[in-house]
Amino acid sequence: MTIWRDPSTQTALIQLYRARQTDAEQNRPHYADPISCPVLAVGAQAYLGDEVSKQLAHVARDAVIPASGHNIALENPAALAQACLDFCAGG
Repeated sequence: MTIWRDPSTQTALIQLYRARQTDAEQNRPHYADPISCPVLAVGAQAYLGDEVSKQLAHVARDAVIPASGHNIALENPAALAQACLDFCAGG
């Protein structure tokens, strides 16, 4: 039996998606007081692509990591490391 066949796992996953709208409403008041420290938002080219920058443009600088999908650190660690180094260097 895989974990995904377990009814409690399915219920937890469904509840995660059901909570998205509530989470968004609870987070909305915080948009009026933006984050004051630098923030790097990282997305994978083959997974979220430009969605990261679209969703976080008002609070973060973004980096889309090429040749990567869901697990950026395993799929393109060099590009992820470079994005982090560039961000920390202010470049």
